[in-house]
Amino acid sequence: MNRIGLSLIGIIALAACEEMPPPAPLQGESLVEALVVSATSPDTPVLGTQSVPGRTAVEMFAAICLDTAPSFRGAPAVLQANSFVQNPATGTWYHPTLNLSAHISGDCSMVFGSTDEPGPLLMALGIITGAASGPEPTIGVDEAGGAVITQGPAGTVALIETSGRTDGELPLFHAVLGRP
Repeated sequence: MNRIGLSLIGIIALAACEEMPPPAPLQGESLVEALVVSATSPDTPVLGTQSVPGRTAVEMFAAICLDTAPSFRGAPAVLQANSFVQNPATGTWYHPTLNLSAHISGDCSMVFGSTDEPGPLLMALGIITGAASGPEPTIGVDEAGGAVITQGPAGTVALIETSGRTDGELPLFHAVLGRP
């Protein structure tokens, strides 16, 4: 299945979500922004603060992780093409306006803040990842923690979960794709 088909599956899964207007830009600095700015040089990228729409999160995860699996060698080019800037000290890539970062090592990890409803967003990411694995994916949900675990392309496995909140109170999501 091609990337457009996979994106459509994820978008259809998100259709159950109530459409929310984009958040107003944040005024002033959050505590995290103030700490990051004071602890870094002017050349160090700073994470954006805007909520990531669910559709954007699904599309970014597909482009950065699913389309470059299992080696993820093509991920840096995708990140650069989408305005991400890499922190040379940590290797983490940061989007300048969205609360979205990615780290590529032996796996592909994406962390983002979103005001979208967690359940449908987790399932949309799980469905698009499962669909990339072939015609009969295995998608599981950890009922206790709410994490989605699914097969990905080329023998990879994904764990998709919520992981707290930002200082600006955006719910955080974490999606990681790698070898089992």
